[in-house]
Amino acid sequence: MKIVSWNIRGTNGLQKKRLLRKRIKEDQPTILMLQETKCEGNTLKDRLSKIWARSEAVTVDAKGASGGLAII
Repeated sequence: MKIVSWNIRGTNGLQKKRLLRKRIKEDQPTILMLQETKCEGNTLKDRLSKIWARSEAVTVDAKGASGGLAII
C-alpha cells in the first residue's frame, strides 16, 4: 500500500493538471490525499476520473481561493 499526501496549492492550471497526471502515473499510489486544491469537489472529481480510471474521491470544497481537500 502506498499513500501520498501532497499540498498541491491549486489544481486549476494546465501545468498542475499535467503534474498531477505524472505523479499518479509514476507513484501509482493506493491512496492520494490532496490539500489546498482551491477548487470545488465535483470539478476535481471530474478531472480525476479522466486521469485516474476507477478512482473514488471524497472531497471538501474550497472556500473562495483557499482550502479544499481530497482523498482519492
